Amino acid sequence: MDFTNQPPAALTTFANGRLTAADPTQAGTLTVSQNRLYQFILSASAAAQAEVQLDIYNAAGRAVFTLRSYAGMPASSGHVYLTAETYSVLYSAAAPPSATLPPVDFGLTWQAISDPIGPRRDKGDDAVKPGAMDDRAGSDTTPLPPTWDQPYYA
Repeated sequence: MDFTNQPPAALTTFANGRLTAADPTQAGTLTVSQNRLYQFILSASAAAQAEVQLDIYNAAGRAVFTLRSYAGMPASSGHVYLTAETYSVLYSAAAPPSATLPPVDFGLTWQAISDPIGPRRDKGDDAVKPGAMDDRAGSDTTPLPPTWDQPYYA
């Protein structure tokens, strides 16, 4: 099988911006509609040394993901499992100690890595066919396991 003809995974641009000494932070929101594993790629570009940090906070204000990228270095990537909710996103820039923060351009791309599929709801005997989850033949009244909306590794 020839895998060289496969198209590359599609990344979606989430944000681009510029952070400066006068305005070293930017905030935004991220709405996730389905529980999934996501990949984020953060890049930074500046005329001098600088760092851009991405922080994602859940609705309770708890940091659930942090990613840093450095100007002049390759983009940084990371993975995080996010549940369906609206998150706060904070971008911040910093310069090395005793240095002035130059203008820093940043870019953030992302993609969903996993499918929103959890365990199948049946008793394990294949008596329940996909698409007919509640149609059980006979008088079997054994309750089915709970329906999960997250994979077992969540």
